[in-house]
Amino acid sequence: GYERTHVAWPGWEAMIYQDLLRLIEQEQKAAARVSCLLLDFYPAQRACVAATTPFIGLLGCNQGGKTITALSRVRYDTTGEYPAWWDGNRTIRGIDCWVCGDTYDTLRDGIQKKLFGSNLDEPGVMQPGDPWPPMIPADMIVGKPTKVQNSGGCRESVKIRHVSGGVSTITFKSYAQGMTGLASATLDLVAIDEEPKWEILHELVARVMVRNGTILL
Repeated sequence: GYERTHVAWPGWEAMIYQDLLRLIEQEQKAAARVSCLLLDFYPAQRACVAATTPFIGLLGCNQGGKTITALSRVRYDTTGEYPAWWDGNRTIRGIDCWVCGDTYDTLRDGIQKKLFGSNLDEPGVMQPGDPWPPMIPADMIVGKPTKVQNSGGCRESVKIRHVSGGVSTITFKSYAQGMTGLASATLDLVAIDEEPKWEILHELVARVMVRNGTILL
């Protein structure tokens, strides 16, 4: 008869382990890519985020989802990727967008960590313990984001890959910069996280007038 033997393949365990890690990484990237497109909004949220009016106002209670709703519009318009239910306008090129808040601390902790994940040194990468994937995954971020000096790590500007092949720019602005810091730009979209003073709002409205852009408040 024949004697059955087992021939070990040197390093096969390590190769299988690496393949598993690679598959897990691919699954995480796929989940991050579509997570924002699968958000289950209430009808009122959908109506707001997909509105075609030049001025969109979100009114709601604390922790009611206003920030996520507004940032979803930022994500959709800067990437050109939209959910299946979308019935609003669509961007056909890379756009220029500002996201504004009262301080750099709130921009960093309340806005940027939702868009790019908890570790801003690895933007777009989901970290262990994160409750949800970043709204904008790493493979849609072009180059290295710039930082605001002396801001505790707040990012100043992030380039986003648009499906058209172009590139969008998200710039983060604090009201503390004053009128001078909010002047001169020509924009497509301004998302405002906290209601500013009237003179600041007036300046932000002026930023989108040339391109018939949108103010999201």
